[in-house]
Amino acid sequence: MIWARLFSMKICEQFLHKQVPQVGGKELRVILSQKILALVDEYMPDIQRVKPGQMVWTAVHKNTRADSKKVQLKPIVLTLVNENDIRIAETGAKTPPRMLPDTIARVTKEAYEQDTLLSMRDLALIFKRSPSTMSNCRKEYEEMKKEVLPTVASLQDVGSGITHKYMILRKILIDKKDMVKVRQETKHTQGAIDRYLKDYRRVEMLFDDNKEVKFIERVTGMREFLIKQYYEIYIEANKEGINT
Repeated sequence: MIWARLFSMKICEQFLHKQVPQVGGKELRVILSQKILALVDEYMPDIQRVKPGQMVWTAVHKNTRADSKKVQLKPIVLTLVNENDIRIAETGAKTPPRMLPDTIARVTKEAYEQDTLLSMRDLALIFKRSPSTMSNCRKEYEEMKKEVLPTVASLQDVGSGITHKYMILRKILIDKKDMVKVRQETKHTQGAIDRYLKDYRRVEMLFDDNKEVKFIERVTGMREFLIKQYYEIYIEANKEGINT
């Protein structure tokens, strides 16, 4: 392995020397060769590390955003098919389309464990479906499991994942879950959860004052469907109805 690495370094250095002569000095060529080989290692994982049913995908690091000028990309390994999927297919317990929500949950969690986030566009390209179909599958899983999947939409407030705010607030205000548990289940920081609570309290004050949804939308800048979801929490939390 060491000899193979040294050989690769030598080939790369010779290539720079012949094809890019303006890169002067052997020491600089060696440094560039090391950088080039490091990039190859990062973006072309050893085939032995990718199991049957898996694929390599390049995703945005969870600490950056796709629209950032300093966006950071990272290659990751995603499991599209595992042994359990094969057993389900063999028994006919679920059709392939009905298996999609669970598969989406698996790959988004795998991406998060590898310090990246997948968007609905990523999933649409991987599974050859529309982003709206991927979003619906994600929502189906989240509603069924009462769990927020770690995606660009849910953790960076991008795209169609606004309902994660509703789910988080419901866990706190209705289910009365411990804050540590909520953070674990939703993959959100305490700072993010505090912001959602603050937004809800603003809406709550307006509900208490019998303000209409349209008025609340104009005053807060929140989207109508989110305000209506907050209203559901408000009604259940207060055990009484108000006219919106």
